[in-house]
Amino acid sequence: MARAVQMRPEFAWGIAVLSIGIAAMASGAGTSPTSCPEAISTSDPALQQRYVDFKRSLELSPLVSQLGQRVSCTAHLDDGSIRLEYVSSKGAKLEARHDPAIEFTEQRLSTTGLSRKTGEALLQRTERWAFGDTGCSIAWKKSPTREAGLTPDSYELAYRGDVCNCQGRLVRTGNALTGLVFRSAC
Repeated sequence: MARAVQMRPEFAWGIAVLSIGIAAMASGAGTSPTSCPEAISTSDPALQQRYVDFKRSLELSPLVSQLGQRVSCTAHLDDGSIRLEYVSSKGAKLEARHDPAIEFTEQRLSTTGLSRKTGEALLQRTERWAFGDTGCSIAWKKSPTREAGLTPDSYELAYRGDVCNCQGRLVRTGNALTGLVFRSAC
């Protein structure tokens, strides 16, 4: 015959909290609210396939990995150009664009807290991700070109490669590194 065991209140409370936590995680299992749609509204099957391929490839990018936990993703078509935007729980944002007509691809990461060395290393990993082990011949040891940024108080330090007009850019606002850009047009 089994007998009742008295449980101390502090243990009961801990078990209740743990049970609620496990149930909450399990209820979200199998869903991915931060993932971009599997398909995008288009009547062009070739463009649909390019979207699927771009999204799949992009989600393996070092810049997407840098975001951490994503809280949203939106996808748009703009005159044949595919645009994806990911936002992280920390407020970082990755805007990616692919235009197959002109063979242009760009990833623009807006974030804070990166050092120049970390930013350059992340762009170098992105170059190898995009072009393989040999990259696109960006001259990382050469001084970058300083160019105007998207806002009046920002500028970009551009490193250029010989293949597909590829570029790695450090975006600076004042003295802070606020973003990274990797682009190519083959």
